[in-house]
Amino acid sequence: MALNGCFGCGNCVAVCRRHALALVDGCVQMINLRLCEGCKQCFGACPVGAVGVVLNDRGHARHAWVRARSRYM
Repeated sequence: MALNGCFGCGNCVAVCRRHALALVDGCVQMINLRLCEGCKQCFGACPVGAVGVVLNDRGHARHAWVRARSRYM
């Protein structure tokens, strides 16, 4: 698995049943923590492992990120 960052395939957006992710300018750049329930479906859907979420003690998202694609690739 290459860890080069999001390339905008949209797999994570498609599997998110709470619509917490959005594609912005061809890359997932927005994660709404209020909507994220911590199911981690986006982890499995991302072919490059670009999505990350840290959960709190109740299993809800406390912090989330999407690793952006490097412009030097």
